[in-house]
Amino acid sequence: MTLNQIGIYSFQLPLHHTLNVKGQKLTTREGIILRLRDSHNRISYGEISPLPGLHEETLDACVKQLAHIQSELTGAYIPKPSGIFGFLDTILPRNNWLPSVRFGLETALMALYLQNDLNHEQPAFLAIQQQRIKINLLVTGEHGDIIRMVKRGLNEGYRAIKIKAGVGKLEEEIDLVRMIRRLSGPDISLRVDANRCWRLEEALSFIQALHDCPLEYIEEPLQDPGQLPLLFEKTHIPIAIDETLVQYRPEKLKLADWMNTFVLKPAAIGSLTDTLAYIHLAESNTRKIVISDNYQTGIGLTFLVRLAASLKKPIPMGFNTYNYLQEDLLMDRIQVSGGEIFVQDALERSKKVNLSCLQEFSDSLALNESDNQRNKTTGNLRSGG
Repeated sequence: MTLNQIGIYSFQLPLHHTLNVKGQKLTTREGIILRLRDSHNRISYGEISPLPGLHEETLDACVKQLAHIQSELTGAYIPKPSGIFGFLDTILPRNNWLPSVRFGLETALMALYLQNDLNHEQPAFLAIQQQRIKINLLVTGEHGDIIRMVKRGLNEGYRAIKIKAGVGKLEEEIDLVRMIRRLSGPDISLRVDANRCWRLEEALSFIQALHDCPLEYIEEPLQDPGQLPLLFEKTHIPIAIDETLVQYRPEKLKLADWMNTFVLKPAAIGSLTDTLAYIHLAESNTRKIVISDNYQTGIGLTFLVRLAASLKKPIPMGFNTYNYLQEDLLMDRIQVSGGEIFVQDALERSKKVNLSCLQEFSDSLALNESDNQRNKTTGNLRSGG
């Protein structure tokens, strides 16, 4: 496969509600879309959308990195899917890649090989094992809003609920979890994500107060992740790791009994090679895997759906942030029915991108022009869809 053309676009989409990510308040979701065309006139898309508060890199930094590598990508030949990873490593050392840029490029390149007329070349590691992907219901906001969201989600068929904690008073959050458990009954999985907000004593109080209210797991509860083994020793609560996980390369991660679930955000991990290594490590050691997005558009989400469909054990994934987008870049949004995404339906919908939502950068992203071009572009964005 030879890359003949690389189109680089920016987008900005409104959110339904103001999003607070670790102190960053967002009312829109913005990012970059890559549009690749190969020598057979096949087209694919990839998303580069670092989330303020989650990613360390900024959108401007992503534009500058694309400026460095655009000329080397154009005209490049990649003989097979597995060659994508090695090819990108020849352009930049792996540690030099910005995670969201690497994710966008790898997924766009992989999408060329995953098209229907290339079935004989599709990589085994992305073979579809599941036709339907369950997702968890993500609830945030005021208590009244959360209860309404839970009731509606249960009626729609969701079987897992993820509750954001660590944002209010401990006692009120304990009461909220109890209230949700009463509404949901014992057969619905409850997941609590504290985003590293608690001291050890607060986490212990929270868990002990809910000793009779079973949780599937508690995700990143502690400000000091070094105390997670102690928290498990004292409570035996199932613990999910997200930020703690990606502090280590997969080959350097020492698996421990307290690690119950791997929450994987491929756009934050960056390298698909590392993501697949985490998956292999988890599946080989009977750990749960939750693939999670970070308020991505349907373009980025489609690849995550494909990745989730390749997992051996089906559990609800963390794709509910997609519903926070008022509009999408796909002509037809990915649909959730009964708390599930139908894989083939999502793949079909991903083929039609609404180019009117995108603003194209100039053909050349020369470094001395990138900042000016970026400023010009963001001043003229459209958010249709």
